Amino acid sequence: MIIDAPKLYQYSPHYLDTGDQSGNIISHVVLKRDNYVVLDSETINSVVVTWILYTLESKVFASIPFHEKARTLWVYLEKCYFIADGPRLQQLSTRTEH
Repeated sequence: MIIDAPKLYQYSPHYLDTGDQSGNIISHVVLKRDNYVVLDSETINSVVVTWILYTLESKVFASIPFHEKARTLWVYLEKCYFIADGPRLQQLSTRTEH
């Protein structure tokens, strides 16, 4: 579910406007085999944080504190919302192995 970002996030480096689309260029660097180091890690981090935020349900989105790094945001969400279901995990693991 995609939600509209609150005005609070409008000036965040992670903010994507409704006019932004998956085909839009988000980096001036075209990734090739020999220049992958050139791609700015901050740009990548911002895109990943934005992607995570915009895939959250609106109530979850509104309840989480700001995280500048994608990794810390992911770990926070994992600690809050991950539910270990042993039998279900085993079932999924068995399915993916075959």
